[in-house]
Amino acid sequence: MTATSRRWLARAPFALMLAAVALLIAVAGWRSLTLVALAVVGACAVLAGGYWFLANRGLARWLALLLVWKSPTGVHTWVRVTSRPQCLLRTDSTFPGLVAAPVRSRALVSWA
Repeated sequence: MTATSRRWLARAPFALMLAAVALLIAVAGWRSLTLVALAVVGACAVLAGGYWFLANRGLARWLALLLVWKSPTGVHTWVRVTSRPQCLLRTDSTFPGLVAAPVRSRALVSWA
């Protein structure tokens, strides 16, 4: 294998990564890109907290453990809070062929 082919093989993962990002934007829009960025920030916070937990002693160590523990919770909460209003805006016009069945009783289990 020549040096030129090695160079191009080393560049191929970057081209594939750019193609994946372009496909993500094309299919799901910019909202998906912000979600990916938020996930990357959360992962970096977990990694940094893990390093600080192993590298420090005392109160800083336990604060780093708190960062590791609460970062995924914060990312999850942020996603739930920002996506919640969109779920409430859905109406029957979203799925025109779908008709909800009428509710017969308030009980979850009907013994009659």
